[in-house]
Amino acid sequence: MIMDRMSGKTQSTCYVEFETYSDALRMVQRRNNRALGTRNVQLSIVPQEELMQAVFPRFRGEWRGVDPEVTDSIGCFVSREEINSILTHAKTYRVHDMKILHF
Repeated sequence: MIMDRMSGKTQSTCYVEFETYSDALRMVQRRNNRALGTRNVQLSIVPQEELMQAVFPRFRGEWRGVDPEVTDSIGCFVSREEINSILTHAKTYRVHDMKILHF
């Protein structure tokens, strides 16, 4: 799930990673434009670069899969406000299975 970096609220976009391209394609064929609860879900297959741009919107370099192409003129990936928002969300989120990744 992608969060609004200022409010900490989730946005309507969600990314799911599959082990193989054929698994992803099968899911799109089976579940695209179908209801999930009370919402109609639209699925599409996107490259990893799109996910990385959504996760790190302030990064101004290029992505090669999940690897950044960094130059000296590129700024930070995450601002102090974004880190605070992520930490606030992690502390208050009410899901027992949530895992926090440490970098």
